Amino acid sequence: MIKQIESEQEYNQHKQNHAQEPAHLLFVTGLLAHEQCLSVLNIVLNRTNDSEIIVNSKERLIFHVGFRHFSTSPIYSQHSN
Repeated sequence: MIKQIESEQEYNQHKQNHAQEPAHLLFVTGLLAHEQCLSVLNIVLNRTNDSEIIVNSKERLIFHVGFRHFSTSPIYSQHSN
């Protein structure tokens, strides 16, 4: 009987330890009713000093914004601010 209680205590402690690990987090996302499609997204892109890649307007790119990702062909312009 004592071994069974000790075993249950160890199991409960094991569950508590693993419940706090980041590997056990669950993220659930979805679209709101008005978010059926993206039409315009204004963002400011900054090139790093070590970047030598040329990205042309209307070149197909994949953007990752938070949990969402989408493929688009951006059109670049000068930043007005």
